[in-house]
Amino acid sequence: MPAHKKYDRDVSEPILTSLNQNVTVTDKYIYYQGMNGQIMRADITDVSKRKAVYQLPINTIGSSYVLSNLYTKKDIVYLYYHIGGGFMGSDHTFRLNDDGTTEKRGSHSYDFGDISVGIPDYTGGPSAGNLSIKTGSGDWKQLGNPNYLYGWKWSVDKNGGEGGCVVDTAYLDGDELYILGFDKTYKDKNLTTGIYRVNIKTNETARINEKEVGDFRADGSFLYYQSGGTFYKYLLSDGKETPIKTVSNTVEKFEVLNGHIYWQDSKDSGLYDIDSGKNLNQGAELACMELKGENNEYLVCTFEKTSNPKYRIMVFNRDGKIMFKTSDEAFCSNISIKGKTIYFYNCTTDTVCVGSF
Repeated sequence: MPAHKKYDRDVSEPILTSLNQNVTVTDKYIYYQGMNGQIMRADITDVSKRKAVYQLPINTIGSSYVLSNLYTKKDIVYLYYHIGGGFMGSDHTFRLNDDGTTEKRGSHSYDFGDISVGIPDYTGGPSAGNLSIKTGSGDWKQLGNPNYLYGWKWSVDKNGGEGGCVVDTAYLDGDELYILGFDKTYKDKNLTTGIYRVNIKTNETARINEKEVGDFRADGSFLYYQSGGTFYKYLLSDGKETPIKTVSNTVEKFEVLNGHIYWQDSKDSGLYDIDSGKNLNQGAELACMELKGENNEYLVCTFEKTSNPKYRIMVFNRDGKIMFKTSDEAFCSNISIKGKTIYFYNCTTDTVCVGSF
């Protein structure tokens, strides 16, 4: 698809006041950061209908408004910002509802029907026992073994220094929650992050194997992960682990859709797939990839503009077929898919575009 030439619709008016291209789109609304720290919402069919839905605070360090990030997951819009210093500051995440109201959320909360599981927003460093659960509108309660740090890729160096980063992955299979964990009692001789199984009824917590794993994906009946350069799949019903393929270079990030594994290679930052092992967008450096759609039925990949690729957005379906591609630039956080329609903020033209597959 040529750059911005065959879109069904092109919307520009409300985006002219956006800051830092902080925009996200659904099939109903455009959310963007306007002037004076205001988060604005405009009707995608009539952009004159707009309103402020949130006021960003002034940062406690300096005199400017906090930097924020708008993003969409399954047609739900979220606003995130960090206030204060890098280590002693705090994270804040809000759900922006269609009726104009906001709801405080953890940036790492996971909804599984009526059950919600979460780890708290970052405030001055993580601690063990950070996993919680609630049912419906009930209260949050601690979940799992309190000796473990959950939801972080954590490591300890040879001098005893430790640190890590939050990994936004969890999966519930019946009563068993799968999430990354680290033993903060330091009884684990390997001192590595692994995948843990936490029973939400009994709090029983167990590591599924000894492999060091920094992230994983759930797809169908399997968990997928990589360790030491090899991809594995883990059958949830019986715990059987099967190696899939060893790749020659480090895997930066990966996604799985209908058993198809896509990853970013560390050598050229390119996008590869497990079936062909080939670069899917020659000369392009992958910026991000994320499952989108009402049932996560599409994989959206975006690419860095500095690498001058042929395509900067590519969308794959469950069969690995390319459904949409363009040389226009966007970020995964700017993009939504509903049915067979894609909505995204076009960084190239500073407009919102609507296209169909």
